[in-house]
Amino acid sequence: MTIKARRVATTLAGAALAMLVSVPFGGAEAAAATGQDITAVAQGQLGKGCSTGGWRCDPDAWCSDFVKWVWDTAGIDTAGIGPAAASVAAYGQQRGTTTGEPHVGDAVVYNYDGVSWAEHVNLVVGVRADGMVQTIGGNEGSSPGSVRFQDWHRATDWGSVRYVRPAGIQDAAPEQSPPPGGEGTFNAWTASVEMFARGTDGLLAHTYLGTDGKSGAWSVNGPWQIVGRPVSVYNPNSRAVEIYARDTLGYLIHSYIGADGQYGPWTRVGDWKIASSPAAVYNPGSRAVEVYARSTDNYLIHTFLDASGQNGYWSVVGDWKISETPAAVYNPNSRSIEIYARATDEFLLHNYLLPNGQHGTWTVVGNWKITGSPAPVFNDARRSVEVYARATDGYLLHNYLGTDGQNGSWSVVGNWKIADTPAAVYNPNSRSIEIYARATDNFLIHNYLLPDGQHGVWTTVGTWTISNTPTAVFHQSRRSVEVYARSMDGYLVHNYLGSNGQNGTWTVVDNHPITD
Repeated sequence: MTIKARRVATTLAGAALAMLVSVPFGGAEAAAATGQDITAVAQGQLGKGCSTGGWRCDPDAWCSDFVKWVWDTAGIDTAGIGPAAASVAAYGQQRGTTTGEPHVGDAVVYNYDGVSWAEHVNLVVGVRADGMVQTIGGNEGSSPGSVRFQDWHRATDWGSVRYVRPAGIQDAAPEQSPPPGGEGTFNAWTASVEMFARGTDGLLAHTYLGTDGKSGAWSVNGPWQIVGRPVSVYNPNSRAVEIYARDTLGYLIHSYIGADGQYGPWTRVGDWKIASSPAAVYNPGSRAVEVYARSTDNYLIHTFLDASGQNGYWSVVGDWKISETPAAVYNPNSRSIEIYARATDEFLLHNYLLPNGQHGTWTVVGNWKITGSPAPVFNDARRSVEVYARATDGYLLHNYLGTDGQNGSWSVVGNWKIADTPAAVYNPNSRSIEIYARATDNFLIHNYLLPDGQHGVWTTVGTWTISNTPTAVFHQSRRSVEVYARSMDGYLVHNYLGSNGQNGTWTVVDNHPITD
């Protein structure tokens, strides 16, 4: 059974004033800011309404006021911008900063009539090589509107556009990597972290963490039972969270949580059986969700969910056998999917999926043996893929794929032993990689990789013990790293690393028992 595309139209509720309000031009040039500065300010306002932010509030028209406030806060001179969306276009004309290509930090003015009216304005917070953008804007969504994030799309889907650069802005940041799939994922449509697990009844269970920091009640997506850990990934094509798992017969099955918050039905993907949990990652180049798993004869196999919502066929990747669950991450340097897996002789293997849809050949990374699955993550600060794994003697190992496309050499991180596969996530607050693992005494431990390439020291997080590999997800709305694990009595427990760099305290997420 195939799955049809699940697209939801986004309303431009950020209507601008009918007439342009003139504001005197002038004022001293503010300090230069970067596109990352503007993005960070805008992300911090996600979910807020007209009257809950620091900007001027006209309930019917505040999209331009939001853009002005964000630029002001980031250190941009905004003299000349008023309450009308068209004033942003006029600002670009007066400053000579109107451009035909998007950059991170730019404003996007929609359907400007060239004189005194435009329909809407929002901010570019992500740009891809194919011209697709991510945006954040005020007064978007259903009335009365709020600050909303729109994942990869063409701005021209909303009409004619012009991009306006802030005066004095520094070069925008290069393309970022979407986070790889996992038991937890950030849902850009709802601005929440979605968390999945297998219940003790074998059914998929789901909870979430909203912008207010509160966890939602558990819900169950039946009636198919699953084996192992599910994987979820946000799909900007459909604004859905795609969910993949292995069923009790060994087949890959697929469901989703749509933009309306409702579960889709389970469907079987292909007719090949798999021997591991799946791995999934969104590929901005092909606009597809790439899915990998270990076959029953131990080869890596690949399928995908294309931009129209159709699952593809299975294919075998290379002729080397693997053990455990593979891992995949998007690399914006090469616009490729980097794939890592443990070989049957316990060495780390590396392959890749090129932008043309072709896989490469397997290579062995270093000469150290590992146990369990590897944990790769893209490091935006160093523009490298960092790879972590557990050594056969129980220590954490680190390797990397540099900007030159070459894998580095193994190094040991700290002197604490870990019990299973680590979890690693990029933290834009500190521009560091945060690493979590279960220690041999079952406490959660934390380390990090700084932008200068140096690791920190291990610390213990809290006083609760855990019984499985932790999951770590960066919550873009809360600007925190959310950490989940299974407690010793079988419940999901939650901790976090705040924007101040401090870990919080453990809490139990409702009372739904889970496995794995």
